[in-house]
This record gives sequence, structure tokens and C-alpha cells, in this order.
Amino acid sequence: MELILFYDTETNGVPQWNLPSEDPSQPHVTQLAAELCDERNGNVIASMDVLIKPTGWTIPAELEELTGITTARAVSEGIPLTDALRQFTDLWKRCTMRVAHNESFDARMLRIEYFRELDADDPFHDEWKAGAAFCTQGRSTKIINLPPTAKMLAAGRKHAKSPNLGEAYKFFTGNDLVGAHNAAVDLAACRDVYYGIKRHAVKAA
Repeated sequence: MELILFYDTETNGVPQWNLPSEDPSQPHVTQLAAELCDERNGNVIASMDVLIKPTGWTIPAELEELTGITTARAVSEGIPLTDALRQFTDLWKRCTMRVAHNESFDARMLRIEYFRELDADDPFHDEWKAGAAFCTQGRSTKIINLPPTAKMLAAGRKHAKSPNLGEAYKFFTGNDLVGAHNAAVDLAACRDVYYGIKRHAVKAA
């Protein structure tokens, strides 16, 4: 049975792409959710959904409002990063491919956190970076074919706009995404988009 891992993170900031993952100024994961699924039918084999207990960092007010995860709540309900990564790694080691919407963002955030927990020369860093991955945002862009935004046109970019998760979910399910910016909600929506992409591929074949 082929297993795939849907996952999503909430964070207290955006990765600084021009800095190495191990730079101490990089942001932190505030919530990590994942579901290990049978790829054929989407049945959930195992799952996790945890908040991360802050250790010397806080969550900005605007992100507290967006995600509903306050610093106080993370302190009260969160678990140590070490424990969260151990749970996630156990799931990831069992899958043949990981899947997320805007996967490069979530992959980078977890790479940042792994650098906080593992030695810099640990081979796991390269294993994670090279792991098989599927980005539902990138793979759905041409299917959904959203028009470029005014900002894109002003910059001379006339290609289709990459759909955010809500746009992709609406396209493939016909429903509005309710409760976005919660990692568990978002990964469930990502799963629906993934199987929508698969159904589209079958129809197009």
C-alpha cells in the first residue's frame, strides 16, 4: 500500500529565503498537522495535530488574530518542538511522498525547525530536502488558470496566478473553505485539492 503524507504548518512569520535555515532569526512553527493516508482512496492511517510550546519567542498580534493561536494558548496547550518533530518524522518516514499547498513554504519551515533540533551535519537535513514532494498549488495553477493580478501585469508577468488554498478548494469542490489558517483544516482542504487534481488528470487522459 502506497502512503502519502498531507501536512501543513502555521507559523509566527515568513521564512527569510535569503538566509540559511539555521539562522537564529528564522521564524517558528506554531502549529503542525499531518495525515498519513492510503494514496489510492485517501483513508487516514495515522495523524497528528499539535501546537508548539514557545521557547523564548512569541506570536505577533496580527498572526494571533489570523490563526487564533495566541502566545498564551501556545504556552498552555503546546508541546515541545522535539516531541512534535518526533511525531512528524515517524509519519514522514512511512510515506512515499509528502503533499502540501505551497509546499516549499512548509518544507522550508520544517527544515528550519529540524536545524534547531539536530546537529548541522546530521544527514537528515539532506534527506528532508531531497524527499519526494507534491505541491498542490503549483500542480493546480494551469488547471484552474486564474487571470494574472494587476500587480503581476504591472511587472510584466502575464501567466496564470497561482491559486491560494481557498481558490483551489473552491474550484475542485465547489465549496468555500471555512476555518482556513488552521493547519488541520488546511491540510484537509489540501487533500481534497490533491484528489481533485488526480480526477482532472484522469478526465484529461
